[in-house]
Amino acid sequence: MFSVLLMAAALLGQDGAPQTPESGAVSVEAYSRDYEGPKSDAEARYDSTILSAYSSKVGQMEGSWEVANADGRKLIGLELRNEGGVRGRLEGAWRSMTAGLGLNETGFVSDISLIGNEMEVNYFQGRARSPTILHLRKETESRWRGTLMDVAGRKVPVVMSRAVVR
Repeated sequence: MFSVLLMAAALLGQDGAPQTPESGAVSVEAYSRDYEGPKSDAEARYDSTILSAYSSKVGQMEGSWEVANADGRKLIGLELRNEGGVRGRLEGAWRSMTAGLGLNETGFVSDISLIGNEMEVNYFQGRARSPTILHLRKETESRWRGTLMDVAGRKVPVVMSRAVVR
C-alpha cells in the first residue's frame, strides 16, 4: 500500500502526468518512469562503493572448500562461484566425503547467505524435504567455524577451510 502511495505521489509531480480518476488511483499501464528519479552523483558513487565492497567479499569465497568435524574427518566438499551475471551472489555445488571414492552423494547448493562474518549454506541430500544447513562464522580469510545440521535436526560442530590442491 505504501509503495502505491509513493508511486501515485511521484506521478502527480511529473510533467504531463496521466489524468487520474477522482480516487487518485493510477493504472499500471499509465506508469511510465522510475518513481525515484535519477540518482545524484553522490548516490551513484555510494551505491557503487557498497556493491564493489560486497562483490570483493563474495569473490574471496570462490573456490574449493572442505568441511570437517571436530576430529578432522572430512564431511563435505564445496565448490563456490560468483553467480553468473549477478555481481555479489554466490552459487555452489556440494559433495559428501564420507562414503569413499565414487560412492558419495553430490548436488547443487540451494541457497547461500553471506552477511557480515556469518554464512549459511543450505543443500538437499537425496529426496529430503528439508535442507542440510551449514551455519558458519568467519575466523580468518580461509577458516570458518560453526555447525552442520542434518535433516533430523542433529548438529555437528564443524570447521570449513580452503581445500588443499594436490
